[in-house]
Amino acid sequence: MTSRRLTLFILLIAGFGFLRWSYGVFWRNNEELGAIVKQLQNSLPAASPVKTIQKKPLSSPESNSQNKPLTSKRSITHSKPLSTINACNTPPNEEFRHNSSTIISDHFLININAQGLSDSFKHRLIKKLDVIFETYAELIDAENLRTVRLNINIFKDKQSFNQYIQKNGHYSSTITGVYFHHTGSANIIYRGEKQTMQTALHESVHAINHALIGRTPGWLNEGMAEYFEHTASDPGADSAAVVSDWTDHKGNFRYKQFDLPILLSHEDYWYQDADEDNRKLYANSWLWINYLMGSDAGVNVLSSVLKQELQDPCSILDKDAMYELILDTSPYIESDYLYWLDEHYPMLNSE
Repeated sequence: MTSRRLTLFILLIAGFGFLRWSYGVFWRNNEELGAIVKQLQNSLPAASPVKTIQKKPLSSPESNSQNKPLTSKRSITHSKPLSTINACNTPPNEEFRHNSSTIISDHFLININAQGLSDSFKHRLIKKLDVIFETYAELIDAENLRTVRLNINIFKDKQSFNQYIQKNGHYSSTITGVYFHHTGSANIIYRGEKQTMQTALHESVHAINHALIGRTPGWLNEGMAEYFEHTASDPGADSAAVVSDWTDHKGNFRYKQFDLPILLSHEDYWYQDADEDNRKLYANSWLWINYLMGSDAGVNVLSSVLKQELQDPCSILDKDAMYELILDTSPYIESDYLYWLDEHYPMLNSE
């Protein structure tokens, strides 16, 4: 009996030792396996980033406009649907209706109502408007962009143009284009492709300001329209390009230069019919926007102003709040402006 117990005891000890040895081998093997797997993972090359497929740009509209949809060459930003727009960003009596002739780009839905206007003109206009829109993307950031819907009505002569704008409660013997906020339409007299292009760009900038910013001060609204009318028409022009409307043949500014407080204090004059005063306002607004768009510091000021204005599309900053905002953004802007004038327009007229 004692011998059997001893034998059983020896077998138990041997079995326990075998189990312990087996467990150790298993554990070591798992550790080694884990190390091998980790080593293999580290030896693999890093995963390549996911490639974004770029839209292939259209060929030049002048060389290939037959049976092609009018779409943008640029697709850096994409605009929000119109459902996100504040009531003050939309025309209360909007005339726009989407149809088979509507021109669609990344940022615009446009109906061009004109007889005999070439497809090439339409392509070039949309391309220029998309370039302008991308500038707004840099000024107010992409999240503040939205689709602009616009009717562009181009009239064959001044008589038909005047009849139309009189029906909408507006009349002027001197204007060749006007944007109606209540209908969302840009209305233009056809005066050859070059001049019609400039006027279409000018009035379309008003539509962009309306859709993206809401109400804007006169100097800002008209200054931006004047600036883009000329720079977008001539992509090679710099920010101080000579504009014959406001400069003489030597490039000298035709009118008395307004400093910043004077420019901001003339808001009520935009709604008067004094043509000479209006020309001074247009000219000085163009001059100030030219200056602001010509430097990083100026662009920063313009960006701050536009972002502040879009916070409340139904109102504009008063002159004191605007002046304070501009000086907070660029404390030396007034003296810098004078240096800029001396460099680009050294012989300003006294009147």
